Amino acid sequence: MKVVCFGECMLEVKIEQYPKARFSYGGDAYNSAYYLALQGNNVYFMSSIGSDKPSQRLLQQWKKDGVKTDFVHVSKQKKLGLYCIETDSSGERSFSYWRDNSASRYFFLEADTKQLLTQFNRGDWFYFSLISLAMLKEQSRAGFITFIKALRQQGVSLAFDNNYRPELWESQALACDYLDQVLPLIHMYLPSVADEMALRDATQKSVLAQLSALKIAEIVVKNGADSCHLYTSSGHYRYQFESVVAIDSTAAGDSFNAGYISARLNKKSAQAAVESGCQLASQVIKHPGAIVPADKLTLR
Repeated sequence: MKVVCFGECMLEVKIEQYPKARFSYGGDAYNSAYYLALQGNNVYFMSSIGSDKPSQRLLQQWKKDGVKTDFVHVSKQKKLGLYCIETDSSGERSFSYWRDNSASRYFFLEADTKQLLTQFNRGDWFYFSLISLAMLKEQSRAGFITFIKALRQQGVSLAFDNNYRPELWESQALACDYLDQVLPLIHMYLPSVADEMALRDATQKSVLAQLSALKIAEIVVKNGADSCHLYTSSGHYRYQFESVVAIDSTAAGDSFNAGYISARLNKKSAQAAVESGCQLASQVIKHPGAIVPADKLTLR
């Protein structure tokens, strides 16, 4: 069994004390792939890169990270995207993006999706987010929906995070439309309350009510540093977390998702998986940037 994470991995510029900066890499789906791989899972990243030297260096780095690259498409004309992170005194981050010419945006216009489907087996997992859809060229998003429908028909399980970045969408209504197309297809939903509130212009109370009514086997609702809600066929559970001082909240949700999914893949209960996700995320946010080296983490 394998987990394939689809999305974009960009070059990261972390402003430390302007104009000083630290270079790294990241992207929500890749961050989850990285932390899944650190926990010993069979993980693949699906994306596009360029044929230039920075792209090839990054490809080699993914392999060093333990993430398999069989699903990576190399574009002859496009290159990597880039983003800049700045954090405030509480560790909250803000982003600036340069990704218009990013190769990953053209993945479903250039890659052979029929060939990709032959590489999946029943029982595999496919992980993606609303950012995975947002970064695609508009003319290829319908093709992506067709692709995940085909995966579901093949017996592949779909896990999804509602990561919402308004600046990546032509409109809020369009983002909601694609979200509503995705939700009936997935088996595991890993949303955040904040993103759901922003997408729906809703209150926290109404968001939780709407999420609890969804006909999805497993829903894990992240509510920042406050709490987490779990909805399964066996009921509703609410978890309160210990307060953790964040150095940088980048990849908090991505690492939580990886910890949760990894635990579920290893036959742990959903309740135990929530604890695993929290345990990993609470460590990641104590370090700068999206990708924290394995030697700085305690992995279960």
